[in-house]
Amino acid sequence: MVIRKLKEIIKSLSGNMNEDKVKMDIEEIETINIELDHRVSKLIAENEHLKQTYKQLYDSIKPRREQGLIIAALKDELRKLKGEALVDNVVTTHTITPEML
Repeated sequence: MVIRKLKEIIKSLSGNMNEDKVKMDIEEIETINIELDHRVSKLIAENEHLKQTYKQLYDSIKPRREQGLIIAALKDELRKLKGEALVDNVVTTHTITPEML
């Protein structure tokens, strides 16, 4: 009888130890979960900051790109006009026909 009671006491103690271990594991998991939640919050905030910075950079570059396209178009138009002027000069030169000699 005494041995049975001792075995029961040992089982209950080991059961309590398992419960305590499970409680500790749950608390540890909850702590890790909270830490991960804080890290995710920080990463979300950093991501939003990077999005704003990227948008500001894009907005500051966009007018310069447009100006570059306008300048390229104007240069192309100027090149075409210069080419036409050269062609006009060539066409307007008077040639001497052999009959005039």
